[in-house]
Amino acid sequence: MIKKVALLLILFICITLSLILVSTKINNGYIEKDKITDSFKRNKERFVVVQKYADSIKGNLYIDIRDPDFNKNHYIKEIVYIIDKLNYIGIYEDENSNTLKFVFESGENEQGIMYIKSNINPNINPSIGSCERIIDNWFYYSEIHT
Repeated sequence: MIKKVALLLILFICITLSLILVSTKINNGYIEKDKITDSFKRNKERFVVVQKYADSIKGNLYIDIRDPDFNKNHYIKEIVYIIDKLNYIGIYEDENSNTLKFVFESGENEQGIMYIKSNINPNINPSIGSCERIIDNWFYYSEIHT
């Protein structure tokens, strides 16, 4: 009887540990939506400066801190602030879709702030992501990389 209880207890512990590991893997890097949107609202003027800067340059603005050639000294102070203080890993403009994305490091689930130049809702497939307007042409978005 004691052996059965001990085996069941060991089995229960193994299952619990497995569930914790799986849960950690699934949620790895996920940031609460409210944390992202609150940070945007507190720093909206910095995002607007970057958006206007992106509009003023020729070609797409592409910043990725994982790029070996990334150098903060090449960018305006608002970009450096957004990366250093707000912990974004990239700012990517796509002139074809009229979007500017501010991206958090978030594993398979990309999250961040998106600016849409036109006054339309972003085109995100609901099966892989979501998008929610914060204010004007600014949106919170989340997409699963497939």
